Amino acid sequence: MTMPALIAKHQKIVLANQLKTTFNLIFQSIEMSQGMIEDPEWAKNIDNKAMVNYTNEQKIADAEKYVTGNLKKTKVFGYIYPVSTGYFPTYKTMSGEQTAPTSLTGTDYYTMLLANGSFIFYKIDYNNDGTGASPSIYVDVNGKKGPNIIGKDVFLLHINTSGKLVMPGVEKSRDDLLELCKKDGSAATIYQSCGALIQKDGWVISKDYPW
Repeated sequence: MTMPALIAKHQKIVLANQLKTTFNLIFQSIEMSQGMIEDPEWAKNIDNKAMVNYTNEQKIADAEKYVTGNLKKTKVFGYIYPVSTGYFPTYKTMSGEQTAPTSLTGTDYYTMLLANGSFIFYKIDYNNDGTGASPSIYVDVNGKKGPNIIGKDVFLLHINTSGKLVMPGVEKSRDDLLELCKKDGSAATIYQSCGALIQKDGWVISKDYPW
């Protein structure tokens, strides 16, 4: 095996392990908060909130109460527009297209740096009628370190309406995930499949994974 191949193999192992660690940290933080949850259907009820009445301060309070409160944080940036800070890497697809969470869409995220070196970008999605949808979390598993490419060190996690952390697409078969997780795939398709493929393979980036 050549040196570049050995480096790539090592990088895959490291990044897959970092994804597993960060997923488990957030999962455990959510589970630890269960005993203090006043509203067991908090995530489901976000679907009924009019976003115009859901301030960033309230979003942060809910995030800390239900999701991030038990995470060890090195720095909390607040509810910010990441592109405007100049602090975060520019995230791209495998084909080089700039994308969330540092695309030029103007979206704000509750953003933090965890003690394990991961960036967390928490946001509430919007439905077409102006109400919220249960939260999503973009994770850069190794912070400013490269490659800063979705499907390699940047992934999307989702909190379902039951308040549980899941990897989008995990309900699909491995064959379907592999079909969706492609180097030339759109950002949306990659975010909805590649992390789930790694999880389904036992938190391993397999030989047939696009790299």
